[in-house]
Amino acid sequence: MSKIAIVFWSGTGNTEVMSTFVANGVNEEGAEAAIFLASEFNPDTLDDYDAIAFGCPSMGSEELEETCESLGAVLVSDSVICNETPDE
Repeated sequence: MSKIAIVFWSGTGNTEVMSTFVANGVNEEGAEAAIFLASEFNPDTLDDYDAIAFGCPSMGSEELEETCESLGAVLVSDSVICNETPDE
């Protein structure tokens, strides 16, 4: 079973809601999701996960992708930008 870490920071709570939706989707597909606040995630545990999903507020100057790639991450999909509170 794949283990997916969902690591996020949320200023208003919207990104936290989205992280829960992502975790539910991961679990529904038969993998195991673990949700972490960015301040709680320990980079020493990277090898414990098959993939990591990052979430942060979208405020107009999205740089998370570039930052991840510059540190050697391989992005496997396009980013998703959601505005306001996520829903179905």
